[in-house]
Amino acid sequence: MPDDYLEHLDGLGIETTITAAELCAIGTWERVGGGYRVLDWEAVEYALDWVRQRSGEDPRVLAEERDHEASVWAHMAEPIVVTPPCAACSASATRIELVAPGQLPAGWDQWPGTVQASIVRQREPGQWYLLFKGIATCNGYGDSIDASRAGRITQAFRPPLCFAEVHTAGFYDDAGFCQDCDTPYCYQHWNVSESGYGYCPRGHGKSLDPHW
Repeated sequence: MPDDYLEHLDGLGIETTITAAELCAIGTWERVGGGYRVLDWEAVEYALDWVRQRSGEDPRVLAEERDHEASVWAHMAEPIVVTPPCAACSASATRIELVAPGQLPAGWDQWPGTVQASIVRQREPGQWYLLFKGIATCNGYGDSIDASRAGRITQAFRPPLCFAEVHTAGFYDDAGFCQDCDTPYCYQHWNVSESGYGYCPRGHGKSLDPHW
């Protein structure tokens, strides 16, 4: 939560009864350089919804609020490598890697020189990089994403992992998580069919391939 965003809320005339210091004291926020890190994102979503309601339907205000919301998400972005373990066999169910601007993916040295050159040439300053290996699909050598999307993914995969949080990252297969079991499973234990549909060990069904 950047300091300038809090100042923006003050400018909207929103009076808060709980100060930032109090939020830190109860473990909801923690102080970091230039603002605060949100430890309870559910509370932040509630606050953002309230701001949207206060803003009404004014397109200018809504556009400004979207920009500030994107800034909040961007402030949350951190480089991560997450490999949720399969609840049935403990093997990595999926793999999510976020690469910060100016940094390189973990397996960069093993990539073909032509791929390296293409990525370096196309990647713009300030862009994050996402590599995702899902249950039935992957994004190959990765994709450039903006800081706001990187922030959403960072928050979605903060431990302890659970379906409700991971789902907010927007991955088609929810990084292998079963909604009913609230745990991830690997390709083998999803028993994925040729159509890309799978069943977890407890019989819960899920479409795992966006191309079907």
